[in-house]
Amino acid sequence: SWGLAKKMIEIIKSCRYPPFVFCGGIHPTFYGTYIMESTETDAVIIDEGEENTVQLINAIENRISLSDIPNIMYRENGKIMETKACCFHEFEDYGLDYYDMLPENIYFNVPVETSRGCRFRCAFCSILDAQNWRGLSVKKSIERIEYASGYIGKKSIFNCIYFVDNCFTADINRATDILRHICNTPKKYTLQFEARCTDILGGNHFLDVLDPTRVSSIQMGIECGYDLGLKLIKITI
Repeated sequence: SWGLAKKMIEIIKSCRYPPFVFCGGIHPTFYGTYIMESTETDAVIIDEGEENTVQLINAIENRISLSDIPNIMYRENGKIMETKACCFHEFEDYGLDYYDMLPENIYFNVPVETSRGCRFRCAFCSILDAQNWRGLSVKKSIERIEYASGYIGKKSIFNCIYFVDNCFTADINRATDILRHICNTPKKYTLQFEARCTDILGGNHFLDVLDPTRVSSIQMGIECGYDLGLKLIKITI
């Protein structure tokens, strides 16, 4: 998405009274310096941004220094500054998403997040939270799913929920309990999620509770077909 984002920044900053522009996400986290040097972006949020986004907006509105906001890059007197790094170890419940603000008939499905990160650190992967998987409780996850299901068909083209989790099956018992609830509910939406073969094969009841008519797709990486290749790309480390 960076090509489109860069063009948008150029257009926004060409306005007579351009606003403060900041970026976040995977690409800015890995290439924050490049973004600051190659565009007129005012700040970059590194890593997860729920908390420091609010802090940054408050600082902009109140015209106070950005130096105390963790995990950001910003401009000061023509120089690119970077604040202290702060590691995130918990995935908190920040509340339900504002699905009612989504445009209609644009997106294929309704996204739901129940976990972040992965337990592994494969060499080819670019997720932010390698070896740092964190998941919401089964109860909280089901609450999010049921809330999102009310917008299926209203805000999505297909009758589907997409788990945006990096690896939905990282805790296979948790995933099984969530899936059991969904497959037993009378609502007939389908699911899409990412999984690992080893998680599913190691689970006692995951495949037993999985109703094939309720799952539209499962994304599973098949990166290599022989053990030496898997070792070289560190797929199990």
